[in-house]
Amino acid sequence: MNIKIKRVYEQKTVTDGYRILVDRLWPRGIKHENITKWMKEIAPSQELREWYHHDPKRWNTFKQKYNKELHTKINADLVKKIIDISKKHNVTLLYASVSENNNALVLLKHIKRIMIKSKSKSKSKSKTKTKAKSKSKSKSKSKTKAKSKSKSKSKTKSKLKTKHLHFKNQYRKNTQSD
Repeated sequence: MNIKIKRVYEQKTVTDGYRILVDRLWPRGIKHENITKWMKEIAPSQELREWYHHDPKRWNTFKQKYNKELHTKINADLVKKIIDISKKHNVTLLYASVSENNNALVLLKHIKRIMIKSKSKSKSKSKTKTKAKSKSKSKSKSKTKAKSKSKSKSKTKSKLKTKHLHFKNQYRKNTQSD
């Protein structure tokens, strides 16, 4: 699961793998065959992109606003697609900006956070499953023990009843014969 970012104008390499353009606008001079997929929908909205306009003073606010946009249903689905692709291929998120502070960087960090959360969830689920299995095994053992105890108690009770009836009958016979 290797996901990285790269400027679209940099030389294409074999290690790039699946090349995904994550800008809303197609970069000038780039041929379509150099891009595997264009996910313009995952790019910042037109309003956010125009507001930010790569002003370094607005970078922190841009990151917050873009992260909110990434949590929408459509973008969440696209992020999931990127993660699914990264399970089979190297993925390179491409951007056109000259600035190192760009949407691809925010997107990459967002994807990595989701991947870390899903790993920790899957680990906790496996721990929970293991605990649940051991609990169910111990419950089934205790149920088996309880059943065997109840069976032995019922056997004991029935034996006592039988003995009691036997003695009662003997007592009646003895008292009648006298």
